[in-house]
Amino acid sequence: MNREVIATGRTVDEALDKAYEQLGISRDEAQFEILDLPKKGFLGLGASPAKVRVFIEVSKAQCAVDYLQSIFHQMGLDQVQIDVTETENCANITLSGDGLGVLIGRRGETLDALQYLTNLAAGKKYHHHYFVLLDAESYRSRRQKTLENLAARCASKAKHTGEAVKLEPMPAGERKIIHMALKDDPLISTDSEGEAPYRYVVVKLK
Repeated sequence: MNREVIATGRTVDEALDKAYEQLGISRDEAQFEILDLPKKGFLGLGASPAKVRVFIEVSKAQCAVDYLQSIFHQMGLDQVQIDVTETENCANITLSGDGLGVLIGRRGETLDALQYLTNLAAGKKYHHHYFVLLDAESYRSRRQKTLENLAARCASKAKHTGEAVKLEPMPAGERKIIHMALKDDPLISTDSEGEAPYRYVVVKLK
C-alpha cells in the first residue's frame, strides 16, 4: 500500500514542496514521480503547471495496524498497545492493555469478527492473499488449552458411557482444535456435523 499525494506548482520543486507539506514529511522520507513538467505557453496561452506524485510505501502489517487503530479510536480505546510480528504472507498482531474484554467478547466472538474485518481491509488493499492473526492478552492460547481439556473430558465420557458426546456449536478454528486434540486417540473418533454457523463436534467411540 502507498500513501500518496498528487500536487501541482509553477515549478517541480514548488509542486514537491506542496506534496511533502500535505503528507507532513520531509523530502528524504518519500519517493516522487514527475507526472508533468511545467509549460510556459505562448503569451500566457497554453501554460500548464508542473505535476508530481509523492508517495510513501507502507508495509502490509502497518496497513492492518492503521485499520485497527482507526477502529480503536472510534471505540475510545486509544491506549491499546499493538505489537506486530510479520512474515511474508502473515502478520501476527497482539493487543495488550486495560479493558480488552470488550475486544475479545463472548468466547472470542468479537476478536474473531475484528480479525475477519482486518483481513478484509488488508486483502482489499493488496489484492492477494495476506492473513492477519489477531490475539488479545494471549486469549487464543488460553482458549486452545480450554478446548483441549474439554476434548479430553468428552473422550473420557464417551469411553465411560459408550455414548457419543455432542459439543455445542463452534467456529471452524475451534472445531479443528478438538479434532487435533483427539486425532491420536486409538479409541476415539470425531466428526463435525450440522449446518454453518451451527456446526458442532461429535466425540464417539470408533
